[in-house]
Amino acid sequence: MNIAQIEESLRELVETPFDNAVFIYRLLEIYGAPKATVTKLRQANSADNKTSNEVVVKKKLVFRVSSNGKASSAVDDMAGDAKLLKNAPRFLIATDGVEFYAKDIKLDQSLDSSFDTLNDSFDFFLPLAGIERYQGVAENPADIKATARLAKLYDAILEVNPNWRDKEHVHELNQLMTRLLFCFFAEGTSIFGKGQFTNAVMKWSQDDGTDTSQVIGNIFKALSLAASARTSLPEYAKEFPYVMGLKISNRSQSRDYYALHAVLLNFAKINFSNLNTTNQSLAENCLVSDITFDQANLQLVKTYPSFSASGQPNTITFKVDP
Repeated sequence: MNIAQIEESLRELVETPFDNAVFIYRLLEIYGAPKATVTKLRQANSADNKTSNEVVVKKKLVFRVSSNGKASSAVDDMAGDAKLLKNAPRFLIATDGVEFYAKDIKLDQSLDSSFDTLNDSFDFFLPLAGIERYQGVAENPADIKATARLAKLYDAILEVNPNWRDKEHVHELNQLMTRLLFCFFAEGTSIFGKGQFTNAVMKWSQDDGTDTSQVIGNIFKALSLAASARTSLPEYAKEFPYVMGLKISNRSQSRDYYALHAVLLNFAKINFSNLNTTNQSLAENCLVSDITFDQANLQLVKTYPSFSASGQPNTITFKVDP
């Protein structure tokens, strides 16, 4: 499953009444455990005459059904059980079907959620699918979720428009996703007003979405036009700053440029690796010519042509967070 499918499958799981004989096995399947492995685990628990009130998966998780209102206490008990910890679990999980509590031992982070809204925190268990969360998630919980939502939108658009998988349409779709990603980030910083992009789209688009593309298109146009060139645009679009068409002189660079440059570098440092994990095609489209991503060393690499006798290209690198 991709990240969008993980979130959707988890939502479907928690919308059904909690079943202690099904839940943890289905959770493992959603996060990529092979069905054969899950079946073997079920059979092993059955052979040992164990109930599904506790399930141990070595190096993965320990799950326990708690008493009513005692999910967090159950996790605390597991965290203090040396015998259980010998299985080296990444996660300790407990639920009574109403409350849900989990602990990521590696990152020393906890999740306190209601059972029926667990899908809102789907990213917490991404390590089970081999996708590590970066350490900054606790400080910026919206970053990974915003990227995941865009990945879900990307998949949904392709599902409705299967003929858009050709090279030309994929490039256009990636360009749209890149612009949306910038707008969502910009409205959370001083580049846009707080929530300015989202509020404009919600307010000025019809409920059925028939004119949403026109509204977004007008905003994109405004971002690339100076105020004097916006006379034909609606008022809501004119309120957006001029950023995407920012002109930079070779002789002098304004304070606005340096501020924008710093913000975008910081965003790339924190988010690029995660974006590459959730949607590699979109991440690659964010890179201009001659810039590549060295995933093994977690760095962006800019390559310049060589004019030396050795013929070796010149490169500079920019480290990103895991």
